[in-house]
Amino acid sequence: MKKHIRRIPNNLWKPYREDAEAASERADLLNYWPEEDRPEGAGPLRYVAIRIRKRQRELFADGSEFRCFVVASNQWDWEPKKLLEWHREKAGSIEALHDVLKSELSAG
Repeated sequence: MKKHIRRIPNNLWKPYREDAEAASERADLLNYWPEEDRPEGAGPLRYVAIRIRKRQRELFADGSEFRCFVVASNQWDWEPKKLLEWHREKAGSIEALHDVLKSELSAG
C-alpha cells in the first residue's frame, strides 16, 4: 500500500487539516484493490490516503518526510474530506457500545 501512496502525484493531494505542527493532505488511492477474499457481492472498498507533513519541512523522529494513514470504506458517494470527517466523528463510539454490552447486558 505504501508504494501505491508514494505514486500518487502531488497534484492529486488536496488539503485536509492543519495545526501548529503539521499539515495533512488527502487523496483517493486509485487502482488499489487487495480484496480478493471479500465476500461475493460485497463490492470493492474505497481507500482514502492521508499524508501528514511537518510544517517546517523537518523530518519525523524516524527520518521520514511524511506519515501516511488510510481509511477504507464502502462509501463511494461522499467527497474524501466528508468521509474522513465522518470517520473521525464516530471514533470511540464502539467502545461505549462494548461497555454497555459487557456491563449492563451480561455479555462479558
